Amino acid sequence: MTCAEALELLPERIEGPHFALDQHLKQCASCTASFRELRDLIETLPQLGAPPAPEMPDFFARLNQLRKTDRGLLWDRWLRRTQRAVGAAAAVAVLWSGLMLGIRAWSAATLSTDQLLQRSPSYVIAPEVKP
Repeated sequence: MTCAEALELLPERIEGPHFALDQHLKQCASCTASFRELRDLIETLPQLGAPPAPEMPDFFARLNQLRKTDRGLLWDRWLRRTQRAVGAAAAVAVLWSGLMLGIRAWSAATLSTDQLLQRSPSYVIAPEVKP
């Protein structure tokens, strides 16, 4: 086994015995030193404990600070303009579709029987005959 292969297997040796790696560690002083450093590091880590959580600034305070800057004012202005444009476009679309539906309903109501027969020849309108 080469030293490069042994270094890759060192974490596995921490978890439990590894026959080929143990044989290499008996013969190689540098790999044995690396193994000891790794083992000492793993034993020391739990003693350090978790790092303290960073202090989080108040979100709304930061938001108010941002709104007071030029960049925040530009964002607010853009948002207001965009909302107005979208609202105007939606109002136009609703009015246009209502107008089109109204015109269509009016034209269908004012067609004569002959015009209706010309538009849809598959329908025949005939008076009811009594026997």
